[in-house]
Amino acid sequence: MFYIATTTVFVSDQDKAMDFYVNKLGFKMVNDVTQQGYRWLEVGPPGAQTSVVLSLPMEGHEAGKSVGVHLNTDDIQGLHQQWTAKGVEFSEAPTEYFYGWQAQLADPDGNSIVLVQPAAQG
Repeated sequence: MFYIATTTVFVSDQDKAMDFYVNKLGFKMVNDVTQQGYRWLEVGPPGAQTSVVLSLPMEGHEAGKSVGVHLNTDDIQGLHQQWTAKGVEFSEAPTEYFYGWQAQLADPDGNSIVLVQPAAQG
């Protein structure tokens, strides 16, 4: 067995990104360690196996260019309301598609986050 442990999102300011992911989206702090001048800042949804490393861009990368972070939920309307109340701006409000509901937002650097509530099976 194996699973995806982390994915990296490049940000321009790790503290600002941490504030957004932890205080607005409700992620939990997983790890915050600095060694040899590199800060490993890792956050993740409560109870999830997979987490997000909020990293300053490495050579050849830019902050705000990450796409493809998808978060699943069983209550997209509730999260949309909760996060909107905390000042999170959505580029797409919850919209129903054949596969379920989807909404889109971005972190302070413009990294894309897709929120999905899969359609009920059966």
